[in-house]
Amino acid sequence: RLYFISSPPAVLSCAQRTNPKIIWEFKIEEDNYELLPYVHELYGKVFLIASDLFQPTSDKVNYNLYLIVLDPNSGKELTRQPLSITSLPCEGFNFPDVFCSFKNNQMVILSKRKTDLYEITSYEINNSGLIKKLWKKEFKIPKSLFFSNKDKKDIFIGLHNSSKFVIDDSYIYIPYQESQREPSQEITNKSLIALDRISGKLIWKRNLQDPGSFENFIEVYNSSEKDKILISTLDINSTNSETAFFYC
Repeated sequence: RLYFISSPPAVLSCAQRTNPKIIWEFKIEEDNYELLPYVHELYGKVFLIASDLFQPTSDKVNYNLYLIVLDPNSGKELTRQPLSITSLPCEGFNFPDVFCSFKNNQMVILSKRKTDLYEITSYEINNSGLIKKLWKKEFKIPKSLFFSNKDKKDIFIGLHNSSKFVIDDSYIYIPYQESQREPSQEITNKSLIALDRISGKLIWKRNLQDPGSFENFIEVYNSSEKDKILISTLDINSTNSETAFFYC
């Protein structure tokens, strides 16, 4: 099946891959919820992430997140569970700063919990559609210090205009970028972090040797010998692309 979300109002539509005709549509009956673009089909059910209603950009709200379970044949809502996490809005936008991905019966969510804190949380989904928290990991963001002589430091989790992380059978790969602004220059350090998918334990951290470019996309390839991570980078000054390979 194909699933896509339109807004406003927030509606999830379901269609067959071989036929663009809409099979069913789902809309939350209450007006104080929004649907987020994260949908997963498992155990004969459809899992969908929702949040509180989007607020004006001037409001620094903490959005509550929910997991909605639907019948894949009718789109009927079966259950709705609040998640034990919240998210601040994206900078300059009115929707939550959240990225979600699924792997088998595992759901992983990266959310901006505070102005100086990102959090990645892993849940296990059972065949009844209920979830259990497996682990969480925090990424501290140094606070910007304006009107002082101290250097400003920025942390960026994930990829520019793309996914925040990638999951394979064993690991969760998270691009991590730290920029420190000095009076005469900006120093950027980039690395790729691998977390154990089941436990959340840090397995390794590799520094990227291309501080003058930003990560364009990340993809996971499986080879006959070992897993291979391909990172494509784009130099914003010359638009030349480079490719780096990491073996795990």
